[in-house]
Amino acid sequence: MQDLRRRLGSLRRGERGLAGLLVLTYALALCGLYLLKPARDSYFLSVLSAADLPLAFVLSAALAVPVSVAYSRASRRWALGRLLAASIALLVVGLLAWRWLLPGQWPVVAYLFYAWVAVAGGLITAQFWLVGNAVCDARQAKRLFPLLSLAGILGAVAGGWLASWLAGHGGSGVLLLVLACAGIWTAVGLLSALILRRRRSLAEPPPPRRHRVAHPMRQFGRDLGGSQHLRLIVGLVSVSVVVSTFVDFQFKTVAAAAHPQQGDLLAYLG
Repeated sequence: MQDLRRRLGSLRRGERGLAGLLVLTYALALCGLYLLKPARDSYFLSVLSAADLPLAFVLSAALAVPVSVAYSRASRRWALGRLLAASIALLVVGLLAWRWLLPGQWPVVAYLFYAWVAVAGGLITAQFWLVGNAVCDARQAKRLFPLLSLAGILGAVAGGWLASWLAGHGGSGVLLLVLACAGIWTAVGLLSALILRRRRSLAEPPPPRRHRVAHPMRQFGRDLGGSQHLRLIVGLVSVSVVVSTFVDFQFKTVAAAAHPQQGDLLAYLG
């Protein structure tokens, strides 16, 4: 608490309004994400089984590659405000589309929903930090970003609690979570646009590029080959992902065995 008071006291005049908007936006973004995660996991494990999770992990990684490349290209051509609006609009429309697909209980839908949520979670998080990076300089980031991390934790806890509470609505629990996330992420998009409007000059389109830009993966390979520090970071991230994936698989296997009913599993995962 003392550290929190100190950080709040370090905010300068004019920063508190921006800090409040950023805190609320990130908390809502993760609240929506942690509504989706238990919905995805409980739906997948009710349609298929824990033995099918490895294929879902592979599909999630495979889907992330083209989405990341497309997003990188769009970020070089569009202003941040336009990119933000288009990305969140696509996410919300995608959430609404699952309203008609999930009731079918088809295995292919379970795989696609699992992978889609994984990619959507990465996109909504990346969108927020792009906005935060655009409106905060280095000194502001040191003051504000720890508060945003705390807001993200609180938002995730609230999302998990809300998922567990909504699971009491029986078989419609998963659809309720998906629709609730659509509403929350719509609010995230509106708040992000408001934040960028406060710093309008930072959201203007970048000047046109007159030189050819290397393909993102090719440029990444060059950067990786030329930096030992970057190679160490990539190695640490890779090991962390592998370990967390094994733990995730073990946890979901045990959870599915302990809670065979979808509603009970959804409430537990929340």
